[in-house]
Amino acid sequence: MRFLLVLLALLPLPAFADYNVWQDARTGVSLSYPDTWKQINNKLPYGVITLAARTNGEPVECALMAEKDARWAMYPAHLRDSVQKFAYNTSVWPKYFGGRPALKIVRTYEPAGLGRGWGTAAIAAYAEHDAAGVPHYRSSLVVMALYNKTAYTADCSAPLGEFERWEPVFRAFMKSIDHKKEVHELTIGEYVDFLKPEGSVEFPDLERMTTKRY
Repeated sequence: MRFLLVLLALLPLPAFADYNVWQDARTGVSLSYPDTWKQINNKLPYGVITLAARTNGEPVECALMAEKDARWAMYPAHLRDSVQKFAYNTSVWPKYFGGRPALKIVRTYEPAGLGRGWGTAAIAAYAEHDAAGVPHYRSSLVVMALYNKTAYTADCSAPLGEFERWEPVFRAFMKSIDHKKEVHELTIGEYVDFLKPEGSVEFPDLERMTTKRY
């Protein structure tokens, strides 16, 4: 029995990572990440936070961006799935990845959620060139979603050969993202006609109009 206890004491214990919980004062977005990661400078002007994992090789990073998009503010919250299908669908990805060399969009998902937002997700492979012009092949998991007049994008990337190992960590990071609740899903009350007769809007055939409530 004593030998067994000594043997158990010598066995390596599994490593349990601690997590930092972080909240952005401007947007109210909160998230968590492993305490071995460090915060680095944002690469884009609308960056919220950029994190780098501790590695011995090429960088492994996750970034969250927030960019105002009030184009769909006139639509009530219960139509957010329709807005997502029209504005934040898989067609956004060629523009997002732009002219990255050797780009291959491996997989897309729709709909996808990020915090309380509705949108789309993608996995892509591409090349980045360093200062000497040497290509470094990478892969990214990205989710883009709209919430409360703001488009949020979470982008996690790793060297192409290591992406599969990091993907569960990336997904955990994205699942931790949450927003302060600012939009209620249910429609309250009825629309009020604020237009006076001199500014009214006429429809050619009111009898054929239908309204759908969710």
